[in-house]
Amino acid sequence: MKNMVIKMSLFLMISIFLLFSCDILKQKEYKIGLSINLSGTGGLSGEYIRDGAMLAVEEINQKGGINKIPLRLIIEDDKGTKEGALEADKRLIDKGVIAIIGHSQSDTTLSSYPYVMSKNILLITAFTATKKLSYIDDLFFRTSVDTVSYGNALSNHLKNKKIDSVAFIIDFTNQSFGEEFYEETKKKISIRDKIFTIKSKDINNLDEIVYEIVKMNPKAVCFLTEVIMTGILSQKLRKLGYKGEFIATIWAQTNDLLKVGGDAVEGINIISYIDSQLDNEGYKRFIDNLMKEFPKSSPARSMRSYELVYILADVLKEVKKVNSEEMKRVLLSKKFNTISGELSFDQFGDINRPVYLITIEKGRFIRKGQLF
Repeated sequence: MKNMVIKMSLFLMISIFLLFSCDILKQKEYKIGLSINLSGTGGLSGEYIRDGAMLAVEEINQKGGINKIPLRLIIEDDKGTKEGALEADKRLIDKGVIAIIGHSQSDTTLSSYPYVMSKNILLITAFTATKKLSYIDDLFFRTSVDTVSYGNALSNHLKNKKIDSVAFIIDFTNQSFGEEFYEETKKKISIRDKIFTIKSKDINNLDEIVYEIVKMNPKAVCFLTEVIMTGILSQKLRKLGYKGEFIATIWAQTNDLLKVGGDAVEGINIISYIDSQLDNEGYKRFIDNLMKEFPKSSPARSMRSYELVYILADVLKEVKKVNSEEMKRVLLSKKFNTISGELSFDQFGDINRPVYLITIEKGRFIRKGQLF
C-alpha cells in the first residue's frame, strides 16, 4: 500500500511537471512589446529607448534565447500622445505580446494603463514616475522611482544650497510628471516660487516666459521639460544675463542636452536615479556593444530599456507557465542583477533606489552625490 502511494505521488508530480513543460515547449518565440514615442515631441529619446531594447534582445538571442526559445521585440510608436499610447498598446496585445515595455511619459502610461490591465497583460517601465500608480497591487512594474522620491531629492538639494526662490517651468506634454514633481517638492520646503507652463508642440510664448523669469530673478530655475526644450531655454536665459542655478531632471539626461544647450548648460544640476559613473564590467560591455550597434545613442536612456529586457528574460527562465500572474510571481520573488546594480520590487511592483545629483562639468555628466 505504501509503495502504491509513493508511485501515485511520483506519477502526479511528473504529470504536473510535464503539463508545465508542455506549455513552455509550445512557445516558438516570446513576443515582447515596446510601446514608445518615436515620432512625437521628444521622439529622439524614444529612439534611444528602442536602441537599448533591440540590443538586449539581440544579445539574448545570440546566446540561445530563453531555454532555446528566441525573444521577439515588437515595436509600436505611441507618438507621445494619450490616444497614440492606447492605440499602440491595443495593436501590441492583438499581436500576442506577453508583456509591454512602455511608456516614456507618465501621461501616456496613465492613458493606456486601464486597458492593458483589463487585458491582463504585464506592463513594465523604466520611465514613468507618476505617483498615481504607486501602491497598487496590479500588473504594473517599474524600475524608475516615483515623483515622491524626486520631490524629496529636489527639496533636499534646495535646502543644501539654501535656495529660497525658484522658477519652475513645466512642460505640459507630460503634465502629471511636472505637476507632481513640483507638488512633492513643495511639501518638503517653503520657498518663493512661480510656475511657468509650456507645451513643446507650441513654443510661441518662450521669449515671454524667459523675460518674466529674468525679471523675477530667482536663485534657481527648475526645468521640468524634455531635453531639447531644456537646452533651448537654458540658452535663452543665459543670453539675457540670468546667472542663477539651472536644475533639470532625468528627462534631460542625454547628450542632446550638450548639443542643444552648449555652454549654457555647463554647471546644470540634474536630479536622476541613473548613476552617470557606473564602472562595473556589465555596464562597460553594454557601452561597448551599444556604441558598435548604435553609435549615436544615449546610454542613460538606452540602458533602462536594456535592463528591462534582461529582467523579463530572467523572469521567463523561471516561470512555470507563460502568463502574467506567473511572471508577476517571479518578479516579486527574486532579486535581479542588472548593469546598474541589484534591483528588487516591493509588493506593489515599485522599487526603492537612490536619487543622485548629476552635474555637467566640462561637457561630462558627473555624479556629485546622493540626494535621497
